Amino acid sequence: MSLELIVKTGCILTARLLMGEPIDGITHCVIGDGDTIFIDPLNPPAPDIDQAALKTERARKKHYKRIFLKENPEGTLVVNGIHYIETA
Repeated sequence: MSLELIVKTGCILTARLLMGEPIDGITHCVIGDGDTIFIDPLNPPAPDIDQAALKTERARKKHYKRIFLKENPEGTLVVNGIHYIETA
């Protein structure tokens, strides 16, 4: 499975963000199913750079805050034994 594919709309968004345009960027996280040719999760169909939406959307979550994580021994978020805090 190719995890490196960025569709055309994603390339345009990235370029606009790099140019400093005041846009929202990524606003939602969406999960869904493939179409009828996607029957084997271990052998998915070839990626399509022109695809701009999921074939069958199942759930959508709005992005509501922007934070970064910073290593801090007092942090309450622990990942692989490393403590982090949220920063603006």
